[in-house]
Amino acid sequence: MARIVPEMTEEELARHKPPVEAQVYRAFRDKAPADWFVFFSLRIVKQVPRQAPELGELDFVIFCPRFGLLVVEVKGGLIEIDDAAKTWTSIDDKGGRHVLSDPLHQAASGLKQLTTTFKREIGWSSDEPHYLLAGTALLFPDVSDVTPLAGLSRPLSILGGADALRDPEKWVHDAFHFWAKDNDQWRPLGPEGVEVAESLFAKHIFVPRPLASLLRGEHARQIELTRQQGQVLRALKYHPRACVVGAAGTGKTLLALEQARHFAAQGLRTLFVCFNRALSDFLLRECRGAPGLDALTFHMLCSKRFSAVKKERGFDLMEVVRSERRATGEDSEDVLLAYALARSTEELPFRYQAIVVDEGQDFVSAAFLGFRKLLENPKESPWLIFYDPNQAIYRKLPAIPAMSVSPYPLTLNCRNTQPIHRAAYAFFRGDDPADSNDVAGSPIELLGAEGLAAQAVIVRQKVEELVNTHGLDPGSVVVLVAGDPKDSFYNALRRAGPPRGSSWSFEQHFKKGVVVVDTARRFKGLEAVALILWGVEYAPLDIAREIFYVSLSRARSRLWLVGHPQRMRDAIRVSAVDIASVQDLL
Repeated sequence: MARIVPEMTEEELARHKPPVEAQVYRAFRDKAPADWFVFFSLRIVKQVPRQAPELGELDFVIFCPRFGLLVVEVKGGLIEIDDAAKTWTSIDDKGGRHVLSDPLHQAASGLKQLTTTFKREIGWSSDEPHYLLAGTALLFPDVSDVTPLAGLSRPLSILGGADALRDPEKWVHDAFHFWAKDNDQWRPLGPEGVEVAESLFAKHIFVPRPLASLLRGEHARQIELTRQQGQVLRALKYHPRACVVGAAGTGKTLLALEQARHFAAQGLRTLFVCFNRALSDFLLRECRGAPGLDALTFHMLCSKRFSAVKKERGFDLMEVVRSERRATGEDSEDVLLAYALARSTEELPFRYQAIVVDEGQDFVSAAFLGFRKLLENPKESPWLIFYDPNQAIYRKLPAIPAMSVSPYPLTLNCRNTQPIHRAAYAFFRGDDPADSNDVAGSPIELLGAEGLAAQAVIVRQKVEELVNTHGLDPGSVVVLVAGDPKDSFYNALRRAGPPRGSSWSFEQHFKKGVVVVDTARRFKGLEAVALILWGVEYAPLDIAREIFYVSLSRARSRLWLVGHPQRMRDAIRVSAVDIASVQDLL
């Protein structure tokens, strides 16, 4: 088995175009001697005096220690040559005809530049032109008999057909023997020559890429992946009353926002309602200036409606509901708010013509009764609900209203890199986890220390490194606290001091030049390019799995866990549903 560069997997070869080159790649890789060094698709710069440099590409370059180097050009399909017109044509299996550049000219031109560079590197001077055995050959894998293709400028000895793939060693040796006839002073390349070839054409060069630049490239790919959810948007145009269910990172909020804008653009009075205050701040910014679109949290909506009742009817609606339901003694504050919201429709004439609910899993069941009554036509007005059962960290999953069509599933994680996806979904419980995307990213890192004071210093130092060394904007870095009580963590961070070049912003988002510090619960629905998750070992045990799932999935590209080393690992081990997916953290 020959050494071949670049190394390609079978999956990559299956996708390679043209497929005939993948055939040749496999033949050289699997059937050529182990001491060969083969370079596939070698790009070189051709430099001709008094002409601009030209970029060229050689299909295969073989460095053979017993002989020298051979440039092999590969052409697929049936081949037709017209020497009078100096044209080459390839005919594919469907009869299509494709004009080719003269492969002999391509090979000879590349060989000249290649040998000049190689002899200079190996230390053979221009006074020793015959010492290097170098030549060209043409390979036509789809042609069973290449004899008719031979001519004065195309000796049969350097032409190969389908049989050459069965025994590439013999075919290459025959080609070398042909070129040796005109070079009686050649000497074998030898193992040293092959090593020079590897160092010249395949040496490993590592230049660290600034993390900020790297993350921009990953984000561009993530945005591209998000566009795949467009098919769900198109479907919703025909079913304006529907539920959309998707795991973390599948783009629910972006789709919900887009659909809310769409309803408003149609002239419909639209409510976009979510549960999380931090998320609503983001939505308010995104919806600013869109006429007819209200972006509110559930509590903001209730406050707005109750204030209107107070102003127009002169009584406190919440006090009335509390008095009426005091006998049950079992209603939470959110349940009372939901009943009061429904009652407000009996006091106020204003209705929405479309409602989009994001984070549906976080509302009490009674809230959906209030949303239905807020619709102009409770049975037909557009109403969309987006939710993820695994993100129900405030309460048990409510009874999501049944719509006329089955829930639309979102199946692709558009947000997280592969390592973050694996870690987050290790805490997913259910039958429909999202599929990972193809953004490789970097492994998650655990940064451990004993005590909050030492951990706070680690957090500050990591932020300084990201901002000052790696060039990240402070606004793209977020510190999330998973443990309780949050004030212990906040105070430790205050005592550690602000990061050099920035400052902390506790629970205040969208301020320039600051690093946001928030809790995992409040940050639900949002995301960060680089996330430092602190104190997972102090997460409440009854919702630790949900906290892990939600907080890990907030990180788009890079993620660090900070805490007590062993306790972090114990918390991960206890809460994970799929322990194998977080094995590298343990």
